[in-house]
Amino acid sequence: MYALPPVFEIPKLRAGDSRTLVIERTNGAGERIAIDIDESLANGGFYDLGRQGVQLKSGAHYAATLASRKLNFRVDGKATSKSSDKASNKPGSASKAPIVSRLRRFPPA
Repeated sequence: MYALPPVFEIPKLRAGDSRTLVIERTNGAGERIAIDIDESLANGGFYDLGRQGVQLKSGAHYAATLASRKLNFRVDGKATSKSSDKASNKPGSASKAPIVSRLRRFPPA
């Protein structure tokens, strides 16, 4: 991943699937983020961590889990939010980096 914060493509969730997106750092400090996905994304969609004010660390390795799906990824050591002002790190603001450099997709179940 070459820019921060990530955008996750949320796959269609089945009845009974966990609706908690868990992101855990797998190298270094034990950083763990758990996000409850609301019903509006149960049929799939995109979740921008930047809109929640979540920032991952440049150069870190992470594992993301949603229901039975798992995705491992690394944030490039030079990754930035490409924001022009400090307000973009506040909840509710989106990164100005292209989505293609921030998009993470879970593999099919």
